[in-house]
Amino acid sequence: MDALLTPEGFLDPRAAGLAAIFLTQWLKIYLPDKHWAQLLVLGITAVLEVIAATITGAGYWGALAAAFWGATLATFGYEAVKNAAELLGLKESR
Repeated sequence: MDALLTPEGFLDPRAAGLAAIFLTQWLKIYLPDKHWAQLLVLGITAVLEVIAATITGAGYWGALAAAFWGATLATFGYEAVKNAAELLGLKESR
């Protein structure tokens, strides 16, 4: 398996989704409306995948499909952790 911090590694949806969710959490500070955060995850993941596909010469359709799956993993993973924290009483629900 390739290292995750190489262009080939970012073609893996898990790596791109993980990077996108970290970037989105950082950028949420600057978003006036948090409802756009999940769209931002999809956009960042797509940009990362297309850049990785350009560098490696991989197909763009495969990269965009990986971006979709990466953003899906990142979004549902974040929501699952957030909901579990609320159920355990570690975070107040809004």
